[in-house]
Amino acid sequence: MTEAAQDSSNQNYELATIQSRFCAGFVDDVLSVIIVFISLFTSFVFISHFIPSFDENFEEIISIGFVYSNPGKYLYQRIIFDLSFIIIFTIIHFLINYSPLRNGQTLGMRLMKIQAADVYGKVASIWNMYFLREIIFRFILLYFMINHLIGYNLHYSLDNDSVERVANSILRIILVVNIAFILFRDDRRCIQDFFAGTIIVKLLENEISVSQSNGQL
Repeated sequence: MTEAAQDSSNQNYELATIQSRFCAGFVDDVLSVIIVFISLFTSFVFISHFIPSFDENFEEIISIGFVYSNPGKYLYQRIIFDLSFIIIFTIIHFLINYSPLRNGQTLGMRLMKIQAADVYGKVASIWNMYFLREIIFRFILLYFMINHLIGYNLHYSLDNDSVERVANSILRIILVVNIAFILFRDDRRCIQDFFAGTIIVKLLENEISVSQSNGQL
């Protein structure tokens, strides 16, 4: 595989190694799982305070499913719970990663000394790096997996629901495709890299700017 890429301005940058990509992803996934559980617990406590019946009906609320495929009389409580969770998760995740994000990194990337750049070798903007690349894909995958786990522990198998089963299959395919792209593509770009217009490279201060203009924020 090619270790270096070159843009139209003849500016070279070296691709992050496969090992560093997976190690950074592992660190970010562990951190995200911790934040997910904190956000779920916070959302549960917050909503239970304002809706006393939420605690009593939690099992039925969860059984509505990740894609609301089993709606019932508690659908509105499930929607409130999900919105609360999304807001809390995004705020906590963003605050923890804010400093690395200014340099096109997550916490895991900073530890592995790699960063996200655009295809021209410029540091990726916070919008592209965080909201397009990280939050959308990482959040959806992790939230569905944990939703699935909670449903299983409450003796409600989401796999028995056709809509949930299709969603589950799609997410598994995305994971497999992402791994295949990183292993076999010359540029090692995965699905979220194409979506956000990013490429993961080694941290080379002489070739990639570590500061961003105000217009990129």
